[in-house]
Amino acid sequence: MIEYKTYNQSIPYFNRLDYVSLIAQEEIYINNIEKLLNLRISRYGSVVRTIFLEISRILNHLLAVTSNAIDVGAFTPFLLGFEEREKLMSFYEAISGARMHSGFLRLGGISVDVPLYLFDQIYKWLNVFPIKLQDIHTVLTGNRIWRVRLADVGILTKQMINGFSLTGVLLRGSNIKIDLRLIGYEYYSNIRFNVVTGVKGDCLSRYLIRMNEMLESVKIIKQCIKSLKVFIILYNYKKIIKYFQKVSIPNKYEFKTNMESMIH
Repeated sequence: MIEYKTYNQSIPYFNRLDYVSLIAQEEIYINNIEKLLNLRISRYGSVVRTIFLEISRILNHLLAVTSNAIDVGAFTPFLLGFEEREKLMSFYEAISGARMHSGFLRLGGISVDVPLYLFDQIYKWLNVFPIKLQDIHTVLTGNRIWRVRLADVGILTKQMINGFSLTGVLLRGSNIKIDLRLIGYEYYSNIRFNVVTGVKGDCLSRYLIRMNEMLESVKIIKQCIKSLKVFIILYNYKKIIKYFQKVSIPNKYEFKTNMESMIH
């Protein structure tokens, strides 16, 4: 299908590859096309992308942890986690109009500017979310049944990881410190964060990694939002028009008032 589409028209297909990490799938495709075209995106666009990549990470980990809890027999964490997922979905909706399949990223940046109020909402949520994570810890982490059913279960050795080409949490759970964010794509090279690893490579290690990675995501998003203070917000389009790439989609309000926007 993509052979008959432009690069930008092909973006929504990638949302369907992983319905839990929507923007992360868009990022994989767009990042490669930008490398092929030798495009440099604005720092503002890079920061916004990084924020929503980490929101996608939290969405993913919340689903993994709470669904795992249901499989083991605990229903309460599911209710706690999915309440927070609903809030994160509302952030998706604010930037794209859709809770899922956002189609938000574009070659050279993002599709539309982020509503200014949204950063405040996200920051307020970041201050509350660790408390909700602690509630999940209270129910699960010290629970005898939880630990019996996860500890020393599903152990992945380094040989198995290499043989199956495993990545992400499955990799880091066996005490292998590999995280693609360390290569510095998007705004990650300007962010301080820890790469969380496990010890045994069992289900309990992977659970703890996901819980701790969500806290690291909170730190990353906070740093991104604070850094926005030094960037020019895109609403003042005329001052930064020279920074736009030809593949960028300008602010939707500019089309009727600015010929350069129409050309871009």
